[in-house]
Amino acid sequence: MSHWENDRSVCLLPIPQFNLFTERKRDVKIYLSGALFAVGWWFFIDAAVLSSTKKDLPEDSPVISFADWLCGIFSTLGMIIVCFINKSHLVADDITYTGSGVATRARTLLFIGFALMAGGLAGSMTLLILKHVVSEYETYIYFGIAVVVQNFLIMLSSALLWIARDTDNEYSYTEFHL
Repeated sequence: MSHWENDRSVCLLPIPQFNLFTERKRDVKIYLSGALFAVGWWFFIDAAVLSSTKKDLPEDSPVISFADWLCGIFSTLGMIIVCFINKSHLVADDITYTGSGVATRARTLLFIGFALMAGGLAGSMTLLILKHVVSEYETYIYFGIAVVVQNFLIMLSSALLWIARDTDNEYSYTEFHL
């Protein structure tokens, strides 16, 4: 038997495995999550500063208003709620905490967190359409796109952080070696 007959790979040629970040895969995901969160807020702050420096807008018509801020605040609150939930509590009623309703409360909080993030993203898309596509501010569409990008990156950051968290090693600290 040849080597190819023993191998259970699907491809004729073996696909190389890249083990660049195997030891620090969790750390890379956490840092990438933080970077996505920061870039999302950077887009929004850039649009807010640019909006406040535009001289050709009427005095009573702010392009970045409190409603735009609320979308990012809701998404950030949703991310905080989701990241505070202990993953082992999502199935806790079946394992050790019988009768206490820990899993139900954890699932409810998880739902509220994701609902806040989805509401922030949906609100930012609504504001983009109503404020910048349909109304008189269509020349400043970047401001609406920046708010949508901000909320999308916050949601993506939260999902990446949720995946990076490990239930077994969630509270363990490791030494950092340079």
